[in-house]
Parts: sequence; C-alpha cells; structure tokens
Amino acid sequence: MMKKQRQRWIRWISLLSAVALAMTMAPAALATMPMPAETTPMTEVPFDWDQLQIELSWIDAEGMPQSMIAAPVYDAAGSFWIMVPPEAMNTLTVTISDPNHAYLFWPENGTRLLDAFPEMTDAGENLDFLSFVPITALEGEEMKTFSLYVSTVTDTPVVLPTEEPTQPEEPTWPEEPIQPEEPTQPEEPIVPLEPIQPEVPEMTEEPVQTEAPVPTEIETPIPVGELINRYGMTNDTVHLRAEPSRKAKDLGNLSRGQYVYMIQESLESDGNLWTRVIVDGQPGYIMGQYLNVMTQAQSDLYQTTLQTPAPVFTQEDLQTPAPIQEEPTIPEEPAWPEEPIQPEEPIQPEEPAIPEQPIQPEEPIQPEEPI
Repeated sequence: MMKKQRQRWIRWISLLSAVALAMTMAPAALATMPMPAETTPMTEVPFDWDQLQIELSWIDAEGMPQSMIAAPVYDAAGSFWIMVPPEAMNTLTVTISDPNHAYLFWPENGTRLLDAFPEMTDAGENLDFLSFVPITALEGEEMKTFSLYVSTVTDTPVVLPTEEPTQPEEPTWPEEPIQPEEPTQPEEPIVPLEPIQPEVPEMTEEPVQTEAPVPTEIETPIPVGELINRYGMTNDTVHLRAEPSRKAKDLGNLSRGQYVYMIQESLESDGNLWTRVIVDGQPGYIMGQYLNVMTQAQSDLYQTTLQTPAPVFTQEDLQTPAPIQEEPTIPEEPAWPEEPIQPEEPIQPEEPAIPEQPIQPEEPIQPEEPI
C-alpha cells in the first residue's frame, strides 16, 4: 500500500515539473519564431494592398494624444511612409486594420514599436528598401509582408532604384584532353522505315480569360470648408461640444472607434480644425484630428446597415437659420348680441296717507261694589 502511494506521488511531481518547464520555455519559443527578414523588400502583394491602414499614435510634449495614418507609396508596392516628430520615436504604438481582409497582424495592435523592433531607425529622406519595419499579415495559410518606413525628416520619400543581385560566375574547369577518334565502322544498310502516322491533336478547351482586377481609385482629401456628408470613426476618446470651442458646453464623451456622421470641417479662430457632426441624432462639434473619414464606398456600405439613412446636407441647409416656432394664438370668443333693454315700468303714484284716528281716552275704572 505504501509503495503504490509513493509511486503516485512521484508521477504527480514529474507532471508538475514538466508543466513548469513548458511555461518557462514558451516565451523563448515565441521569440525564436521565424519572422520576415528586415532586409528583404516585398515582391508579391495583393492588388488591394493600399487599403491597409497603419496608424501610429504617440503623446506630444503637452501631454495630448496624437495619431497619424501612414500613406501608401505606389512606386514601391507594399510600402507605407509616415512622418512623425523626432520626440515621438520612443513612444510610437501601432494599430493596423484592413477593410477587405481578416488578417492576423504582427506586431499586434497596441504594441510599442521599439518593444517589437529595438533596432528601428529613422528612414530619413530615402526609401531604400532597408530601413523599414516589417508588418506581417496572416490570412488562413497565406502570409503577406508589408514595409513601414518611419521618418522624422519628410513626408515625401525619394524611392531609390533597387539593384538586382549579381549571380556569381561559375568557375571555369580545365578542358578535357581530346581523345583520338575511333576508326569508323562501315555503315549498316539503311532499312526503310514504316511511314509515321501523324498524331491527331486532342481538342482542348480554350483557356478562360479572367478579367484583370480593377485597381481601386484613390480619393483626394476633402478641402476644409467643403461638405463631407460621410461617416467617419473616432480614433481616440473625445468630447462632443455644442459649439466649435474647447470652452463650449460638453454634450458627452465618445469612445474610440465610434461611428459619427461628418457634415463639414472648418478652421476656427483658435487655430483648430473643428468638424460639424451628428451622433445618434445629436448635433455637435468634434476636433478634426480625432476623426478619420471613411471613403465614399465604405460610408455607403455602412449606411446599408442602418434603419434610417443619414441626411445629405447642402450649404443652404447650414446657412439658413431654423424657423422660429410661433405660439399658436387662441381665437377670441364670438361676441353674442346684447339683449334689448326693457323699458322701465312707470312709477305708480303713492297712495295718500290716511290720517290716524285720535286715541280715545280710557274709561275710568269703576270701584268694585262691596260684598
């Protein structure tokens, strides 16, 4: 009995030791997972690669959150370029999304770039296919790699030409010595061959011509002051104001990733861009730097999920003041005709006063007769 119990304890201790060893080796195994080489530019990219959105966020010197989306570089397919302030390089966090694919991204959203890539450097002015941050996207069993260049110098890179790797020349081997020719044997008589029947080619179906994918159009930014009439999304927690000012009445807080209907953006006297919006039927204003406008196709697709479509505003709608609702007037009661005045009855003359009869003196009392 004691021997069986001892063997049972030994098995439990061995199992716990194996679990502890696996937990300590898991981070090392993840760290040694093969990742795409940082010096290999992307060669094959999906046709809609420019729809990928790579957003970098940081905290500025005043403690305010800032964010910016990297722009696709069409001279280098699969590459994105972004310019940030020099002091933001140490605090950059990344958020990646794609409206057309269900990618799993690495680094993950919310990761600080220096934690994932400690050797990340400033890309400077040139897109040299070397100083980039690799973004890996996994969809099913297919993996794609995109290149992100972070610069503190310019937002318009100079794409350097890529040089094809030169193949090393094969070594020259010494020529073999020429062997003396063998004596020629007399040729055998030629036997006539049977005629070869030509092969009938098999009928094959003509290859189906597939239409080439139509590249998506690049929409130009909407100038300040023009009507937007699209949906957008908040990129951070932000206040909804009654007027375009930080001192205006606070109508509520909106969380990151909330949909808002954007009407018009304007530059106010405080130097900030404010966007006129509608949130769940509530009109107000939000600072433009905390909003990302959708493309027209994305906005139309989102509106199909709503029961009530958003109104389309015009300049006249924004300039015409709302009509003043007048209080309804209470109709006066109709005047009824007055009753005719009845003539007064004639006054009857008073009856003459009848003179009072004189008071008769009382008769004297007769003394009683003696009994």
